Amino acid sequence: MLVVSEGNWHSVLKRLIGPFLSRLRAPEPRSVLHEEVREIVERLRSQETTDIALTVGPRLPAAIVCEVIGVPLSEREHLIQLTNHAFGGEESSFDKMTPAEAHTEILFYFHELIERRQKEPGTDLVSALLADGRLSTEDVLINCDNVLIGGNETTRHSITVAFHAFQAFPGALDTLRADPELADRAVEEVVRWTSPAAHVLRVATEDCEIGGQQIREGQAVVAWLAAANPDERLFAHPHRFVVDRAPTAIWGSAPTRSTGQVAGRVHMSSPSASKHLTVRPAGGGADRRAYPGLENHVREPLVATMEELATAR
Repeated sequence: MLVVSEGNWHSVLKRLIGPFLSRLRAPEPRSVLHEEVREIVERLRSQETTDIALTVGPRLPAAIVCEVIGVPLSEREHLIQLTNHAFGGEESSFDKMTPAEAHTEILFYFHELIERRQKEPGTDLVSALLADGRLSTEDVLINCDNVLIGGNETTRHSITVAFHAFQAFPGALDTLRADPELADRAVEEVVRWTSPAAHVLRVATEDCEIGGQQIREGQAVVAWLAAANPDERLFAHPHRFVVDRAPTAIWGSAPTRSTGQVAGRVHMSSPSASKHLTVRPAGGGADRRAYPGLENHVREPLVATMEELATAR
C-alpha cells in the first residue's frame, strides 16, 4: 500500500498512482466535482437548515474517489452511501450494518470491480494497476482502499470544519469574496486550522537527534500534526483562521505523502473558491470557551445553512 511502502516499491506505486491523483486537477474530474457541488447547493436551498457534517463533507470526497478508481456511474450512489456509513456511521440506508461491516462491503465491491477490469480494462486506476503486472489482486485492492481512505478522512473533516471557521471568523469570508485568487491559500489554512489528520508515525532507520531528543534506530517516532499546526514558532496568532496566511500547512513529509494531500486540496478548492457563500447558525448554543474573544460571533453549533455556493468555473 502506497502510504506504508518504502524504497523502490514505494517509487513503483507512486509512479502508478500519482498520475491519477494529478488528474484530479484536469477538466473531467473537476466537472464531476462542480456537478456534485451544484446538486448539493440545489438540495440545500430547498432546506431550512442542514447538517454539513452529514450532507456535504462526506459526499464530495467519495464522488471524486469513485471517478479516480473507475466506479461506473450507475453504481456510484451505492458506493458513496457505503463510504459515508463506513467513515461516519450515519447512513440510514445501512442502519443495521456497523461501519466496519460497511468497509468490508466496500472491499468486496473493489474485488468485484477488479475482476471486471481484468476482463474489460478501462482508463481508470484499477485498470492501470492491473496492467502493470507487478501487483497482485490483493495489492490492487488495498491500494484502492488506500485511495478511498486518503481521499475521505482528510477532506470530509476539513470541508465540514471550513463552514465552522467561516462562521466563527466572519471577516475571513469577506476577504475571500474580495479576492477569489486567495482560494488556494484559504484551502491550506483550512487544513492547518482543522488538523484533520491526527498524526504521522515513522520508524527511525538510524540513530539521530530531533529537537534535542535522542532517537535510536528502530524506535517509532510520532509527529502529532494537531500540535504542529498551531505552533506559535511557525504561525503568528495560530488559533486564528486567516485565509490569506502564507501556506505552511503541516502534512506527512515526502516521499510517503498521503493521497489525501492531493485529493484534499482539489476537493476543498471548489467550495473554498466560491464567491457567494452564506453560513448562518441554526439552533442550540456553542461552547464559547474554545474561541476566546469571539463571544459575539460564535453562538451556535456546527449545523449551518448554506444558502448559496457558486464555484469558480
